Amino acid sequence: MLLDMGTSLGTAASPRDLEFLRLGQDWVVRAVEGIWKVTRDDVLVAAGKYLPAPDKLITVIAGS
Repeated sequence: MLLDMGTSLGTAASPRDLEFLRLGQDWVVRAVEGIWKVTRDDVLVAAGKYLPAPDKLITVIAGS
């Protein structure tokens, strides 16, 4: 789900989208609370599970 609150249209559509998806009007608050509960160890475990081994990664740096 994309929650666009960067524009007036996006902010106005958010309650409609939350209702359509049956997430509840408090979904944003619950999502933020859930994000703040994520620990460094949680991230490391997920990275170890879902990211390829470091020797399989390629680093790309672009810019001007």
